[in-house]
Amino acid sequence: MNIKTKRDLSVVLGGAIAFFGLTAAPKKCEANIHGESETVLAGNIHVGKAERVAGNVVAKGGSVVIDGVVDGDCVAVGGSVSINGRSKGDVVSIGGGVNVSGRVDGDISALGGDVVLLPTAVVEGDVSVLGGRVKKSDGAVVKGDVSGFGMSLRFLPRLIGLANYGGGSELFSLIGYALFLSFIAGIGILVLLLAAFLPRPLDAVAGAIKSEFWKSAGIGVLMIMGISPFLFLMTISILGIPFIPLAIMLLIAAALMGLASFGMLLADKFLDASRRSVQSVPGRAALGYLLLTGLSVLGKLMEMAGSPLSLLGGIFVFFSFILISFGIMVGLGAIWITRMGSRKRASAMPAV
Repeated sequence: MNIKTKRDLSVVLGGAIAFFGLTAAPKKCEANIHGESETVLAGNIHVGKAERVAGNVVAKGGSVVIDGVVDGDCVAVGGSVSINGRSKGDVVSIGGGVNVSGRVDGDISALGGDVVLLPTAVVEGDVSVLGGRVKKSDGAVVKGDVSGFGMSLRFLPRLIGLANYGGGSELFSLIGYALFLSFIAGIGILVLLLAAFLPRPLDAVAGAIKSEFWKSAGIGVLMIMGISPFLFLMTISILGIPFIPLAIMLLIAAALMGLASFGMLLADKFLDASRRSVQSVPGRAALGYLLLTGLSVLGKLMEMAGSPLSLLGGIFVFFSFILISFGIMVGLGAIWITRMGSRKRASAMPAV
């Protein structure tokens, strides 16, 4: 996914944040919404041909159909957006598709659905899709860029649609927790694969963290500070642009290696304290990863339980985030010292 696609798809996330941040009470919007100047929030929204909304329209767990004119943005969470009239703002669908036969003055973004542009459609801005496709008919006009990433997200409409009319706060919490666990499990699988296929480099990096801890931390800070300028220089360099994906992949691999190596040290400390021993690198990496992420998983579960445990859970999640970030930082420094684990570092010299 190129930088342009990432920028465009940020509109989708912005729409989600705007949706969940709304505090206005839901309004029935099937009729009599002409001249509304504030955000209109409801399950299903239909703006007739003779009607005009001066603000935004947001459908929660429903769909948006615009036959008239909307001066603001059109957002649907768990449903589709159909623009047969005119939308002067952006059009965002999360968990649904977008169908346009009229005019959109802003951008179109869809997460988990297709964008269908009929022959009479006119889009002044960009069209961005994540988890769907752009179907543009002959005669449709798009003056901006068209970009997409066709990862399958077809489960979103069903899940988000279940949370209709504000009754799904618990469901959203469960979905968020499930996605969080999936992310943790996915990173854990990558860590185990690295430990299984690169045991010696990981052991070398862990040794460098142990023997040269503060040096690794200092180099890690400098590396993190230099990532953004380095990538920026690559983007403005013609020769560097083709190597940006490779640089990002190497950075991700280095971060995972650093996290796994730091976790191995935590596992060694834990095993020493419990008077147990695990010799294999994958076993130590797995135990270390569990120690690093277990606190955040527990914290998220406590946040779901609600007050008064939510505050303590938030502290657990924050502390786990700081620990993981610190581990990645120190690991990056040790990876630099060992040249991605290719150079074995001597253990720390005993005090005389």
